[in-house]
Amino acid sequence: MHILKLILAIAAIMLGAYGTAYASDKTDVEVASLEISTLVSSPSEYDGRIVAIEGKVKKVHHAFSTSGKPYTLFRLVDSDKHKVGVYTKGRFDIKKGYVLMVMGRFRKERRYLIFRFKNVMKAHDVKLVGLNSQLEPVPMGGAACTPTPWVFSACS
Repeated sequence: MHILKLILAIAAIMLGAYGTAYASDKTDVEVASLEISTLVSSPSEYDGRIVAIEGKVKKVHHAFSTSGKPYTLFRLVDSDKHKVGVYTKGRFDIKKGYVLMVMGRFRKERRYLIFRFKNVMKAHDVKLVGLNSQLEPVPMGGAACTPTPWVFSACS
């Protein structure tokens, strides 16, 4: 019985140390603000890093996961037609032509079942910058959603 308690105590200490190290890694994250062209031209350099990009929404697709949770897929492009695919949990009332600032984790390649996607981001924060290249804020969401600069945080 004493050996079992000792093993459990050692396991708890090891998990506690791992949790502390993991938490400190998460708080010291640097966010690189990049142009889409820079990101696409050297994807290996930014693979797995948290980055912030700004671009115009080209395509938007709303869907539901197999568990019934909504998600939003969209494509951001720059003026030179470089593109990055973005996916995020929740449904966002964004449309083609909106200019967004997106912060999230970039992957040079993401696999899902038999599909391969290149240059994709999982968005953590989405900020509306303007509509059709105008830098005037456009309200997002419905009456239940109070517009704030970070749409993802407020309207998810």
